[in-house]
Amino acid sequence: MTDSNDNKDPVAGLSAASACIRMTLNQPLSKSKSEDSTSPALDRPECRRIEFRPVFTHQCFSNECISGWKPFPEAEEESAKVYLGWKGDDDRVKSARLHSSYKFCNTESSRLDVQILLSPSCHRCMIQIETENGGNDAVQKEKNDEPDKKRVRFTCSDGGSDAEVVDSGRKRLQIQDIVNNLSSALPPVEAVRVNGKVEAYIVLSKNYNPAKLEVTQNMTKCIDLSNDKTNGYLTQPIGRVLHSYQVDIQDSTTAEEEGKATFVLTMAHGSDPNVAAYHYFIQPLARWFIETADDIDISDEDGGFWTVLYLFREHAMPENKSNNNLGADAASSPSVAQKYYALAGYTTLFHFHSPFRKPTPGIIVRVCQALILPPYQRAGHGSKMLHAVHRYADTYVEEYE
Repeated sequence: MTDSNDNKDPVAGLSAASACIRMTLNQPLSKSKSEDSTSPALDRPECRRIEFRPVFTHQCFSNECISGWKPFPEAEEESAKVYLGWKGDDDRVKSARLHSSYKFCNTESSRLDVQILLSPSCHRCMIQIETENGGNDAVQKEKNDEPDKKRVRFTCSDGGSDAEVVDSGRKRLQIQDIVNNLSSALPPVEAVRVNGKVEAYIVLSKNYNPAKLEVTQNMTKCIDLSNDKTNGYLTQPIGRVLHSYQVDIQDSTTAEEEGKATFVLTMAHGSDPNVAAYHYFIQPLARWFIETADDIDISDEDGGFWTVLYLFREHAMPENKSNNNLGADAASSPSVAQKYYALAGYTTLFHFHSPFRKPTPGIIVRVCQALILPPYQRAGHGSKMLHAVHRYADTYVEEYE
């Protein structure tokens, strides 16, 4: 953190960059309605959108500021409120209105709003960018010019090689570079819209390499990246189902009329190509919420092996039974609830043999990275996942040692 309150944990919407970025989980209200829409699956009006902001932005934007850009006034005001609650009674920053990252935004900065639309499974996304106060001129200039850039390497990595994050030496970071920096912490980006238009001039930097893990064909068994009919949901959970449970939710817009939501815990082995493929796509998201998050190859068995405990939310969306031969009777056919699954969180576990384990040498199961997506936080999922890890580790020792 760049603020004098560096002993405090940051929060969402605190920094200048965080206030410019909105992340949205799109959840279609009904599969039958969505299929009739001509809009892209990630941008349909009938989708219920759960919005949140990132906590950490330093892996994508130095000084936690998107150089030359400030958030829109409403977002900046909200960021000021966040900062007021975050700084507390610290006399060192009592007079400050905004987080110190704002000092890297010059007074003539243009306004920027970045919305990242995530599919429910978080295996793909699209980026929508809105600009104000000179932002349109900047976009037009980018289409015609290719100015020199200062390139800086940050700690993002992709299978052992650093991912290049661009930090422009000019006053304003270009839209192209903003998108490329964002993509280093996102699943595959399907499209980019700038001020309502799909901008073909933006060339997405590939921060993922499906060929490396030989996943292109394997992924089709559990998730079809080119098929819009699932609306970005998984048709089945990844891994072996351990158990499911229900929790109360405040806003019930699905079939759970009593305000209950069903969640499923699964255990998946990194040696499974489907698991490795799926995790490879979703793990960059952790950089927004874990300060030192980095990508790992869970198929790598050098010195041990990986498993992943996944948490999925189960959605039951009605589908009408229809048959062209039934004629008028098809309209009166009862609906059948088809189950789909959205990612809520995960925990990566590394298994390795330790000669120093007590009371006897053996396998140690180490918790490496745990993430609950913000819409599902403070609902008891973390403790349930930790208990599941303990039960798994005890069972593993009994069965395999």
